[in-house]
Amino acid sequence: MDAKNFNKANHKSRGLVKIDLILSDLVKTLNLIDSIKLTQLQEAWQSIIEPEYVNSTKLMSQDPSGTIIVIVENPTIAYDLNMRKGKLMNDLRSLVKDVKITNIKFDWKYYHKIKSTKNI
Repeated sequence: MDAKNFNKANHKSRGLVKIDLILSDLVKTLNLIDSIKLTQLQEAWQSIIEPEYVNSTKLMSQDPSGTIIVIVENPTIAYDLNMRKGKLMNDLRSLVKDVKITNIKFDWKYYHKIKSTKNI
């Protein structure tokens, strides 16, 4: 369904429609749920990660199984964070309760490639 026909298809009644119903339908129609969850995870990551790692890590994605991918600047940081993975997962779960988190993988191979194309 395209945006032009959104209101007509889902809200045929005449009169006022509650905004929460429209927004809920719009989020589903535009498939924004995954983007919203990723944004929540990224914000939570920034609040739980130690200050010395804020500029050298970035939560990039989550796969359908619940594994979170965090890119890190180098293997030393990946090792250090991997040793604290359980605590990091618990901290994320407590901040973003409606997102399934099964694992965190720390990837240092693509950090500099992504950093050169995006602002990390």
